[in-house]
Amino acid sequence: LESVTLPSTLTAIYYKGFAYCTKLTKVDIPNSVTVIGDWAFSDTAMPTIFVPGGVKKIGTAAFQCNPNVTKIVVAEGVEEVGGGAFGVCHNLSTVVLPSTIQVIGDHAFMAWQKLKDLYIYSTFVPRLSSDVFLISYDDGHPDDMSGVTLHVPEAAIAEYKSAYGWSDFGKIVALTSSDPDPSAI
Repeated sequence: LESVTLPSTLTAIYYKGFAYCTKLTKVDIPNSVTVIGDWAFSDTAMPTIFVPGGVKKIGTAAFQCNPNVTKIVVAEGVEEVGGGAFGVCHNLSTVVLPSTIQVIGDHAFMAWQKLKDLYIYSTFVPRLSSDVFLISYDDGHPDDMSGVTLHVPEAAIAEYKSAYGWSDFGKIVALTSSDPDPSAI
């Protein structure tokens, strides 16, 4: 299985629905989907992940262990990223999160190695659980985020600079009109 277009009548992708489809490189998830369950797409091979705004919560480990993903775009409407949802995606370099995001779970982006830019459109600083951006899951120590740029709304820079987990980023800068847009999905 290499490519899937899901029907527009689909409302949920449940537990391990496409897990271990190691050749799966493309999935078109319709906006009608409101739930992406735990481990739904773990151990696949998608280079880019687009989560539509109909989804309210991305489940635990939903897209983990994807060696090919370099970019993740989460559309406006999504409120929560579950624990380990995008963990162990070693080639991940760009993440785009919407203004609607409220909570990011434990280890959601753990074991990344190439992350350069995180764009987040929320003026309300999302709550982070523990070790969301843990680089090495072996040592359990705070990680050096100095090489990662956090792009946030200009009006919220001070709040991100003083918030738990977010203050660890090396550079926190204002979003610009040329940055990736989660409402464009």
